[in-house]
Amino acid sequence: MDSDAFRRPLPRRVALALLGAVALAGCSRGDGDGASRADLSGVPSHALRYFYGPDARQFGDLFFPRRPEAGERSRPAPVVIMIHGGGWSAFSRAAATAAMSADLAMHGMAVWNIEYRGVGGRGGWPNTYEDVAAAVDHLPTVAGEAPVELDLERVAVSGVSAGGNLAAWAVSRAVLPGHAPGANPAFPVDRCVAMAGVYDMARAWAARDRYVEDLLGGPPQEVPDRYRLTSPAAHIAPGSRVAVFHGRNDDIVSVRQVDYFADAARDAGNPIAAHVFDDADHMIWGDVHGSRWAAVRRELMAQLGM
Repeated sequence: MDSDAFRRPLPRRVALALLGAVALAGCSRGDGDGASRADLSGVPSHALRYFYGPDARQFGDLFFPRRPEAGERSRPAPVVIMIHGGGWSAFSRAAATAAMSADLAMHGMAVWNIEYRGVGGRGGWPNTYEDVAAAVDHLPTVAGEAPVELDLERVAVSGVSAGGNLAAWAVSRAVLPGHAPGANPAFPVDRCVAMAGVYDMARAWAARDRYVEDLLGGPPQEVPDRYRLTSPAAHIAPGSRVAVFHGRNDDIVSVRQVDYFADAARDAGNPIAAHVFDDADHMIWGDVHGSRWAAVRRELMAQLGM
């Protein structure tokens, strides 16, 4: 399937679970095909689920701030597009970033917590990246159906680990060559907060990142274009606002990835904000009660003008 087909928004919401609603057993997917039913067992009780494509993994859960009480002024909610990590694997799930998403919603943001196809489950190159592009481009359709007003002028993308790579890549879509998966975005985003991400894929492979080769289908000597097109450090979007957070004790993704990205962004004339914590490891970002996650939340709020 071509990338345009992946990015084309679907015309309607496909499945949902509403705040405090009775759990739904299932919901028809697609327009009248009647062939499949969505499993909603994993939908958070305080989120809405929308599908952006026909595959069971092509969905996002929309977390949103509480709706205003009678007489309260309603304000459009800024949006964070959240992308989970897990080595770009089909065994990882959007549920991993549900607590982060709920926390941001408690602080006044709507969060589009997206799922995508991963390696071992119809994902990998190029499908994983096409899925992320399609999910981002689907946000205006979601906004048209959401129970609260979303401010599409204030949108940031965020992610952790592999999701950090995908989040930074989502911003780089604006400057990707036309043949690349995800190029020519229908809904460009220019703000990003990434945690523990991979920004230079060839250097990650050289550092023996065991996931990158599986994702891209070969070593950089065999498929160099794929490594370049998925490396945010190789495609710096002018005018973008990017902040990265990393732990010096990260033994999964080297902290040197921050240096590679920062150097490339500075050379391109669009510096990023780099935050490296001496006491942080790879897993610390999931602690939504911790000070490191609080720093990420503050950066997102600053980028969104809150």
